[in-house]
Amino acid sequence: MPHWSQPIIVQPEIGILGILVKRIDGVLHFLMQAKMEPGNTTFVQYAATVQATPSNYQRVHGGRATPYLDYFLDGKQGRRILFDQLLSEHGFWYLYKRNRNMIVEVPEHEDVPVHSDFTWLTLGQLRQQLTQGNGVNMNARTVLSGIAYGGATTARLPLRPDGFHAEVLASHQALRSDDDLAAALTWLIDQKSTYSLDVKRTSLRDMDEWIVDDDSIRHRDHGRYFEINGVSVQATSREVGAWTQAMLEPAPGNTVALICQRRAGVLQFLLQATVQPGLTDRLELGPTVQFAPATTAAPGHPAAGPVPPRPRLLEPAQGRPVRGRRPLRQGRHPPPGHRTARGPHHRGTGQLPVDDPRPAQPHDSLRLPRQRRGPQPRRLPAVTPGR
Repeated sequence: MPHWSQPIIVQPEIGILGILVKRIDGVLHFLMQAKMEPGNTTFVQYAATVQATPSNYQRVHGGRATPYLDYFLDGKQGRRILFDQLLSEHGFWYLYKRNRNMIVEVPEHEDVPVHSDFTWLTLGQLRQQLTQGNGVNMNARTVLSGIAYGGATTARLPLRPDGFHAEVLASHQALRSDDDLAAALTWLIDQKSTYSLDVKRTSLRDMDEWIVDDDSIRHRDHGRYFEINGVSVQATSREVGAWTQAMLEPAPGNTVALICQRRAGVLQFLLQATVQPGLTDRLELGPTVQFAPATTAAPGHPAAGPVPPRPRLLEPAQGRPVRGRRPLRQGRHPPPGHRTARGPHHRGTGQLPVDDPRPAQPHDSLRLPRQRRGPQPRRLPAVTPGR
């Protein structure tokens, strides 16, 4: 029965991550915010139109009003909700935290004032920023992932896609039967039924592996795990001009990757069912590989022991060429900068050859290590999950 203790952020409020869209000269534009976060590696990144918790927009801390909030709370006639989903925050860093991810379209004739730190971008411009690594923050990426491209045929695109872009578009448009969808949902429910998870709150002082003092919260094996430090922040473009908060500084080397393969002529992506202590429903679909090399074989770690085979599929992305395998997308993207200090993750997508002997079938749970974002000092719980 794997067991560990760790700090975890407790913020049960359901925040709003919303992007406002509008057709300008017939082309859909996205209203993006140039947002400063104290943990950003590039200081300022493009963010969603609204990125706020109830404490923010209810002005509990006495700050300024949140711009454009009414577009997401007030369902006025003529405004169309394109996407609206409750999605979890990272389940190793947050305890039962979810955000409402929204995309709302306003009529083309409606005048939308644009504040000085906001701008309209087309989806093409956003996609270009996404390839740059740190141009768009992780919360905005989550919202943008909800866009459906079902009607985007190659005939309607200004430039005909080729290579991996064309394969992804063809995969998105591939028709699957209701039986296929039902089978996928049944598989996911089977995974949720297979694994147990026991999460208990405990005092930080009772965690033998962690040191809590006036300077920081840190693991006794310093340098292998995250560390929590306090920061004092001053900003001219935020609802509150100055504040103090806890920030997590992750250990380097976190890797998140998707493996894909053409199967029956259609590009398919290999996902895993990932158990995380902070999820409201035990597990969710996650990337093929999500791990921190610094903690892979740490003594006493729940993932210690034989390293799962999936990381070996990443060798092309790590500079070791393997015949037939190729990295398709790579980049270093930081986690959300509002609570995580400058610590980018390596993210990528790799493709296996069609005839690769390794079966690309869903895996139940890979028991990969937990190198994640941490909490505010002193009053945060530890979690004790078990299988």
